[in-house]
Amino acid sequence: MELRFKHEDNNISVEQKMDSWPLCLYKERDPDVRFAMLGEAEKRGLTPELTPVIRTMLEKRYKQGEKPADTYLRFWLTCSLAGNSIHDGEIPDRDMEDIRKMAEDLGFADVIADHRDLLYQEFYQTAILYINLSLTDKRYGSVVFGLGKLSDEKLIRKICEDTYRTGYIVPEIVRFAGYEVWEEALKAACTDFFPQGAEVWDEVHASETPEV
Repeated sequence: MELRFKHEDNNISVEQKMDSWPLCLYKERDPDVRFAMLGEAEKRGLTPELTPVIRTMLEKRYKQGEKPADTYLRFWLTCSLAGNSIHDGEIPDRDMEDIRKMAEDLGFADVIADHRDLLYQEFYQTAILYINLSLTDKRYGSVVFGLGKLSDEKLIRKICEDTYRTGYIVPEIVRFAGYEVWEEALKAACTDFFPQGAEVWDEVHASETPEV
């Protein structure tokens, strides 16, 4: 399967990656490495007008505790589940409330006021992470009862449909804080990741009824 997007090489040290700060932050998947990059940027005095905002965003995204959680990825999954519950163009009230509450808790409205680009980059990174997880999840790429495997073409279509539902249909209904940035970032991630992503996305958008 031909892919366009490449993550950072984890064999390269944090110090070496910092040459492309802050873009290097959004090519990295590992939360610990991302915090290390941020710490290095703070130590070097890089983009001092941005690092406090980035730190707040990362601390809200990666909830620390006995089981650290990626709350942006959880937000994605919550939107995805809501997309599966759509009936007659409507989402259950409880699901809509959950999505809006999560967007509020994650501070999307606070960031978008002055740092729209940072929110876009964080959403984009989340989408790329989800696509990668989908590609490596054997259950996601399997057919009924796991007795076979989806072809590359069908797997890409499934990912694009899921991303479209999560990144366009749901936000258009819920209109949570930052939903327009979410839509832009998820579409860009999907169309950037796969060479045929833009074509498949347009096909799904034209049908307006992706498979659920």
